[in-house]
Amino acid sequence: MTANQTRAADETAIRNVLKGVYEAWNASDADAFVADYTEDASAILPGSYRKSREEIRESMKVGFSTFLKGSTTTDKVLNIRFLNDDAAWSSARRASSSRAKPRCRETALWSRAGCLSGRTASGCLRPTRTPRRS
Repeated sequence: MTANQTRAADETAIRNVLKGVYEAWNASDADAFVADYTEDASAILPGSYRKSREEIRESMKVGFSTFLKGSTTTDKVLNIRFLNDDAAWSSARRASSSRAKPRCRETALWSRAGCLSGRTASGCLRPTRTPRRS
């Protein structure tokens, strides 16, 4: 596989992971939300810092049963930038809205999100805190 083919495959893999995260949000599924995260993944959520996949999962579980209940998210990946062969940064524009309100731009909360992906021992790029080497 050429370097360009590898890079294209990595970008597709990252987009698929992000798509899975967004689908999990829309299904209110905290387990699926973190399914592709490494164990030591970290997340900065509004007003909090989560330092492991389990903390992120638990936070999303609580959110999906309370203030995020019935919410949906619409995301658009804006950029995937490879930092080196084993790490990439992706940024997205995200709109979250409640099913209780009409889904339109005026009622959605738009924000930007970023995700660092590192290569795991299996060779896959996954959301992580520390990029991994094979």
